[in-house]
Amino acid sequence: MQTDNAPQWREVDIVLAGPDGTNPYTDIDAWVIFRHDSGQQLRRPVFWDGGTTYRVRFASTQSEGKWRWTVHCDRPDHDLRPASGILIAGPPSHDHPHRALSRGLPTAHPSGRSFCYADGSPAFWVFDTAWAMPFRATVSDVEAYAADRQAKGFNADGAASLWQWRLHPEEPGHGAYFLAEGAGWRQALDFDGSRFISLVGKIMDVLPITEASPCWDVSSNSRGLLDPGVFYLGYAEHGGPWVFFDGEGRVPSKYWLIDPRTGQVLKSGNRPPNYVPIEFDRYKPSLLICAETTPAWVQQALDVEGT
Repeated sequence: MQTDNAPQWREVDIVLAGPDGTNPYTDIDAWVIFRHDSGQQLRRPVFWDGGTTYRVRFASTQSEGKWRWTVHCDRPDHDLRPASGILIAGPPSHDHPHRALSRGLPTAHPSGRSFCYADGSPAFWVFDTAWAMPFRATVSDVEAYAADRQAKGFNADGAASLWQWRLHPEEPGHGAYFLAEGAGWRQALDFDGSRFISLVGKIMDVLPITEASPCWDVSSNSRGLLDPGVFYLGYAEHGGPWVFFDGEGRVPSKYWLIDPRTGQVLKSGNRPPNYVPIEFDRYKPSLLICAETTPAWVQQALDVEGT
């Protein structure tokens, strides 16, 4: 019986040999049942990978014990080998930069408004979309694009805010909207929006957002997230003063005003009474965080400014 190791949350690729049909992709339906010592059972599909090669991919949800797996097919003449095996579960990679490999597979948080990893820690994605990339970009283009977005803090991509993938600034046939005049896709990578959207994502990534809900009625800049008494995060795309009208005392008492383009903490202190503004320039974007204790990300920014 085939035996392999399966570190928790790490993908294991099991290779199977099977029939060489006319159209195996549609004609052969197979799956593998994985049963753990604890009683947990998982089902994963088998897929055709060319010729007589089939594969099933599996990630252990357990950090110890054994998974015994067996292959099942919709027809007895669709024979796949090996028909069974054992996976030895092991601990996850605690120092891996990909959080899902150390914290577990993301899922919906019980609150229904956010995501979390299997260990309960918040999961937050900063997406970018490049609509035309799949059918216009070369491999080197995609590599350059991915490296740029990763460096800016994006951690996911819709594979689809490069609305147009103009190969070079002079390429004809593209509308002017969404792209600055004379910009190809490489120039579009550095639009200001991509920089501060990714920074906003980094800020939100370390805030306790799992229990927060959209909040429209506590400040003059209405867009925000609120976990009453824990934290408030507001965003003002066009700047201007911040005025609170929080008659129920839901917003915490301390604040930090942040420039989302640079991460600089512009102002901080005790939140003023209702209807007394926190002054800020108009036409400049801003983030406002309110909490009772200094969030880790804000403290890091303050430490950098103090050096």
